[in-house]
Amino acid sequence: MDDLILFLDNPPRNAWIYCMSYNPYVRKGYHMIEGVASETFDMANIHIRETLRGKGQFRVLLSKIEEILLCHSTGIKTIYIESVLNTEFAQYLLKSNFQHADQSSNMRSANLYRHIKR
Repeated sequence: MDDLILFLDNPPRNAWIYCMSYNPYVRKGYHMIEGVASETFDMANIHIRETLRGKGQFRVLLSKIEEILLCHSTGIKTIYIESVLNTEFAQYLLKSNFQHADQSSNMRSANLYRHIKR
């Protein structure tokens, strides 16, 4: 998780980071969420080895990211996962309290977000 902390502490607004078994492309972004411009922690191009899929690793990763964001001084309180192409992954995110970021519930390329709660 050191890559994530370094990313949050430094000026670049986007980077590839290495967290656990994942190698996501992340961004410090802004999106209109519920009619309000919100600062977000964006995740895209999330890669994990196929042998590790479906074993709860992403849930652990999200938990650690949320923990770091809650304690960090950036003020980012929303995780935004963009262009989810895998329907099963999109369904998992929706069951994990993520919401569609746009009006359509297009599952072919869903943008989903979740506010971080203490």
